Amino acid sequence: MKLSRIFSFIFLFAAFSTYAFDEESLENDPDFIWLQDDSLTEAISNSVMPAKSISPDAALAALIAANAPVILGCNLYLRTNPLNTRLITTLPTFLIFHSNFKDYCKFYRLYLFYNQTAMMLFTKKCPYIKSYLAIDNQNLLDVIMSSDLGIPSNLPDILSLFKNIKIEERKLGLMFQYLKNWNKTSFEIDIPFLYQERNFILTESEIADIKASNAFPSGESNKVEESAIRKQVVADLIGFSDIKLKLGQQFVNDPYTIIIGGLELYVPTAFALKKGLVGSNFSNDTEQPTLNVTELIDLFVNGPTQEAIDFALDFLKKASNRLAAMTIQSELGDNKHFSLDVWAEGRFEFSDIFHINTYGNIKYTFPKKEIRYFLIKKDPCSSCFTNEKYQADLDSDNQALIQCDLNFLEQQAINTLFPSALSTNVKPGFSAEFALTFHVTTQLWHIALGYDIWAKQHEKLTILDCNPGQFNLPIARAPQPYQSKIFGRLYKEISKKKFDFFVGLQGDYTIDSSGIGQDFTAAISFEFNF
Repeated sequence: MKLSRIFSFIFLFAAFSTYAFDEESLENDPDFIWLQDDSLTEAISNSVMPAKSISPDAALAALIAANAPVILGCNLYLRTNPLNTRLITTLPTFLIFHSNFKDYCKFYRLYLFYNQTAMMLFTKKCPYIKSYLAIDNQNLLDVIMSSDLGIPSNLPDILSLFKNIKIEERKLGLMFQYLKNWNKTSFEIDIPFLYQERNFILTESEIADIKASNAFPSGESNKVEESAIRKQVVADLIGFSDIKLKLGQQFVNDPYTIIIGGLELYVPTAFALKKGLVGSNFSNDTEQPTLNVTELIDLFVNGPTQEAIDFALDFLKKASNRLAAMTIQSELGDNKHFSLDVWAEGRFEFSDIFHINTYGNIKYTFPKKEIRYFLIKKDPCSSCFTNEKYQADLDSDNQALIQCDLNFLEQQAINTLFPSALSTNVKPGFSAEFALTFHVTTQLWHIALGYDIWAKQHEKLTILDCNPGQFNLPIARAPQPYQSKIFGRLYKEISKKKFDFFVGLQGDYTIDSSGIGQDFTAAISFEFNF
């Protein structure tokens, strides 16, 4: 992975902080946004107490001037669903046709594999973060630009530089397979061990556009260690994925036709030996932080002090971590779900050197409790998201009501930036797969070319321990995934007296997908048949 391509839009705020530490440069920067707007300064100065302590009245006045009630009536998150991926053991690269090994007592196979998804999908078809976050939403931008904070007129252009942030995923590991035959019965076990990594990414040209825009100041002071960047934009882990157990029984064994059927069980044995090797582990980021708006405004009253900057950056980092927990944090297996399927395959021989294999399964994945993220529903037309409501409360001079308004807006800010992590009963439902393969066999070489299609039912969610009516469930459901692939295998046979040894190259490539990224797999295998 080339580090210069890895990018996170929120991390750039951290790089910006090194510039913000220089207060003299800030004071000379007319585009820097802090409480030097005349209307805000006047509202605050009329209520400021000695020792730099701001009153609730002034805090609410500042929020009204900033158009905060209207801004908080909008949603930053357009979706909160996790990103779909496919278990490594379900890929056609690792599909074993039992009918091809009926003449062997047993075999052992070891793969060294690499799998990569260049662009994971946030929705059915879109790989860009603008479909997940409203950074390209004109309504939200219009509301923000209408505030009295003196926001730079080129803010929409700056945000547009980050709308095409993508997520890529890589898996590198070993796959061990064992097959045993007893008369007409066969048994297979697959054990995967892998390193898995996801990260935010921009292309080289997109990064160049950001640098050329001068959206963030350059200089020695804001150069950041590459390891620090990785910690913010990369999530990785290493360990074992779920084990697959496959039992087959021959139903037809004619000279030119073999039909086998059986059951497959996916056992949730996945566990990570370590999380956050070169990146971070965001899986524990499930709590919402606290926010005291009065304290935050108070810190910025007399200028952006170091304490104020640290406070703001820490809050932004927490918001970035929540986004990472929802998108780039992943599991090695299927989130502790058991799966059971019925399968059948056929081998149809047309000559000594050519035959066709078919394979199909229908799988049911059992429900399991998971942590999922949800947005609390908002009604942007409600008076709670209008400046007039809060101005009237401010004019009433009712301190209890003003404090209640501040508490409400604080919670809305938290809910907007930090979707709620809730215990959820996830029902993945059914999935199905079909594969067709053409085999050519010579004395020493085996060649196979095939097509694989896989689809999964739209998942169902049930929120536990909370009233589901207050949360937006549709945007929390992962899109229904579908994928079609081509795959191929090339084996070299080396016969020995007591066993046959094969070394092979194999891989698969996605040609069409919906709700799931277009990945590819490449592998080399070593096989001993007895």
